[in-house]
Amino acid sequence: MVSVLPTEEGNVAVVVRVRPQNHQEREGCRHAVVQVIDDTMLVFDPEEPRLSGVFAGFRGHDAPKRKGKDLKFVFDQVFGESATQEDVFQHTTKEILDGVLNGYNCSVFAYGATGAGKTYTMLGSERSPGIMFLTMVELYKRIEAMKEEKSCEVLISYQEVYNEQIHDLLEPKGPLAIREDPEKGVVVQGLSFHQPKSAQQLLEMLASGNRNRTQHPTDANATSSRSHAVFQASGSSDIC
Repeated sequence: MVSVLPTEEGNVAVVVRVRPQNHQEREGCRHAVVQVIDDTMLVFDPEEPRLSGVFAGFRGHDAPKRKGKDLKFVFDQVFGESATQEDVFQHTTKEILDGVLNGYNCSVFAYGATGAGKTYTMLGSERSPGIMFLTMVELYKRIEAMKEEKSCEVLISYQEVYNEQIHDLLEPKGPLAIREDPEKGVVVQGLSFHQPKSAQQLLEMLASGNRNRTQHPTDANATSSRSHAVFQASGSSDIC
């Protein structure tokens, strides 16, 4: 799931992305517990399909047929298994940039169980970058387009929270402490900030930070990111 704060009015949009079955689930002929109805509705725990013909009496492992609860839920946007990273970006985080460039604080976070696809949606891979990278690419495009009117600077930080400790992913060092600053409020002491000159340089920073994340295999995900990662971009602008 991705929750987005897209507008300066302070609205919260809740978006769901349904991942495809992994290899283990396909091999085990697992029954999908989520069925996408349209771009705003899904069914949780749908009734299992009936088999016809010669397979009518076969259910595997001699398990009795289970009737689903067929619970329907409506969200701001629902993406099915075939949705691409670009699809998710276009209908979620792209919309928040107007607010960001007008000086509003906007947040995006992914929530879900281990193996749900949070890291893939947010970070992606070098071949298929996630919405963090796609959003920053769009941000740099807009900064370039309005450079005659405004001069903008972008600063980024990347940290993880694991076992109640905070670590800098861009400049790894010992655990960082949280401090109360009289002017800035609550801050992470010693957290490094960087100023990428382009979206490509930002992608390289993200890739470097991701290599420093804490990972442990689980039954659901062989490369599970066991930490909470927080990527923050802040900026300033001057009217030309």
